[in-house]
Amino acid sequence: MSDRILIFFLNCFASERRLLAVTLIYLISIVTVRLIADGALGRDDVEAALLAQGWGIGYRADQPPLHTWLLAAYQLVLGEGLLAHTILRFDLLGASYLFSYLAGREAGLTTRNAGLAAATPSLSIVLGWQALDLYTHSMVLAAILPLCLFCLLRVRRTESWRDHFWLGLAFGLLLLSKYAAIFLLAGFCMAAASMRSWRHLLTCRRFALTLIIATVLAAPYGIWLSDQADGFVAGAEESLRLDGGGLEITFRPDGLIGAGGALINIAGIPALALLLIVPGIVRRPPVGLDGPVGDARRMIERTVVATLALYCVGIVLFGVGGLSAHHLISPLLWVPIAAFLRIQARGADLDRRLKWYAGALVGCAAIAVLAFSVKVFSEISVTHCKRCYLTRPYEAIAQAISDSGFTGGTVVASNQLLGGGLVPFMPDSTVVVTNGYP
Repeated sequence: MSDRILIFFLNCFASERRLLAVTLIYLISIVTVRLIADGALGRDDVEAALLAQGWGIGYRADQPPLHTWLLAAYQLVLGEGLLAHTILRFDLLGASYLFSYLAGREAGLTTRNAGLAAATPSLSIVLGWQALDLYTHSMVLAAILPLCLFCLLRVRRTESWRDHFWLGLAFGLLLLSKYAAIFLLAGFCMAAASMRSWRHLLTCRRFALTLIIATVLAAPYGIWLSDQADGFVAGAEESLRLDGGGLEITFRPDGLIGAGGALINIAGIPALALLLIVPGIVRRPPVGLDGPVGDARRMIERTVVATLALYCVGIVLFGVGGLSAHHLISPLLWVPIAAFLRIQARGADLDRRLKWYAGALVGCAAIAVLAFSVKVFSEISVTHCKRCYLTRPYEAIAQAISDSGFTGGTVVASNQLLGGGLVPFMPDSTVVVTNGYP
């Protein structure tokens, strides 16, 4: 009986219609739970709410503006409130699954293996749990990274001007999503330069179009950022906990320890599941994999290694000590595709084990929905909790301000949590805070 259930789960990944249905059921379940529970905005969403009150080329020097632009656009349609934040978050998560699947197919994976690879990040703590109500800019990065891989693989196959144009758009959006993307782009250039089959991509005339499109898209923000150099450096020092006054040559052992912990946080569970269920994944693939499929796998693996090496350089030379798990999304989101290219190359001796992996993915998704429901509804029911953001009485505070005779204008809050929390309940006012936010 259990074997039949596992095979049923595996077959859900073998058909695009079933795969789409399972993904939609998962995403809609999470969205429904969050909207029914209602409550205040989450920790990162309050900052996004503050910034998205208006349009601008840039908002804060410590983060690129793409998420804020998207949220402002969603709010034009859905209004300033929980609905816009929630729909945007899960649109981005769904886009991450979609583009990961398309990239897997472009790399040469079967429908089933591409679906399993696309769903693998949901096993991680970062993308399978924390992303459900925490991250903002990292969610945009998670959506655009697989889009870039899909465009890269198409460019490698077609070498057409049109696909180079789309690759330029993807690179430009990547630069506007999160600064960590710069490490991945540098890692890709290093990997491509080390492979004869990819090296010509960096020197051909069509790639110049890619660079031009990416530059045109990112240049306005780059110009704006050049006038905010002090804010950028201060944001980097705070986010990465740089030792000393900026980028000075200094080594911090705790930086490597912290990066190791972050790596385990984001990749530990998926890696452990793959190693336990399909241990043959670590063996060298057969020589017959040497065509375009093997070429794609090697490019992905070398890009990931080069990107992680660049992170290590930052830790060893500049004392970067604040790497968190979401900083490592950029080098690791491509890994499942390379892993399933290895699995597919080994054929039937690993295929028979994948039913257990499909069962683990479906089971973890069901547990995530249940656990998220418990978390949200239990937090809503708590009356005193310093770390519970959903229960904060922003609506009551906004109503008290309105009852005092305030009819609209500018509201000054003492911190971003209070200011951002008030934004959905004061649509006729502009909320600013005293610590540098609009």
